[in-house]
Amino acid sequence: MIREENFGNDPEALFKFCDSDGDGQVTKKEFIRGIMCVSLEDLFQDICKKINSDGDGIYLDKKDIKGALIECGFKDPTDAAIDNLYKKCDVNNDNRVTHSEFIKGFLKDRFDL
Repeated sequence: MIREENFGNDPEALFKFCDSDGDGQVTKKEFIRGIMCVSLEDLFQDICKKINSDGDGIYLDKKDIKGALIECGFKDPTDAAIDNLYKKCDVNNDNRVTHSEFIKGFLKDRFDL
């Protein structure tokens, strides 16, 4: 999990995280993506806890994902869009999406992170 507290007071750890191409330099684009990723992941953790309809706290169903998208400002996501995102998020193909899978899948799908 990417969490802000993982970096603490260690700017080198944050630098390595942001340096996505590993060239030893952080471009403006890499920096913005890195900071967005940390901020969005924290936001999505809160949203996932809020919208988990069956209360298991672990897995999100399609109804939960629709709720998360609406919570993030998407007006009325179509069933096809939800199905597509669900499939992208279920990386291990177990027909279940964890909070972590959803966060990573959404960020990758929307921001190519």
